[in-house]
Amino acid sequence: MVNLQYLYLDRNALTGAVPHEVGSLRALKFLNLSHNELTGSVPSDAIARCKLALRLELQGNRFENTAAAQTKLRSMLPSAHVLVEDPPETPQSTPRVPGSSGSGSLVF
Repeated sequence: MVNLQYLYLDRNALTGAVPHEVGSLRALKFLNLSHNELTGSVPSDAIARCKLALRLELQGNRFENTAAAQTKLRSMLPSAHVLVEDPPETPQSTPRVPGSSGSGSLVF
């Protein structure tokens, strides 16, 4: 598995901690463990050993200190897109039909 480049395990109901052995995947470019039930601390030092990493998605889990882990990984892997924390929710606007009061239904 030393040549593994893409690891997508998102939405698999994984539990427990991310093993530190993830750092042995030196050729890893994309790691997606998002939206599982992973806990504990993000093994930032181990993940940072994946020097070729371009994208890390770990959001949607139950990690501790996600802001600190995200900051640390971004500094250790500056060319990677790192997402550990869930992004802040943006308010959704309801589209309105011009000339309507905003109530009722829209039929196509």
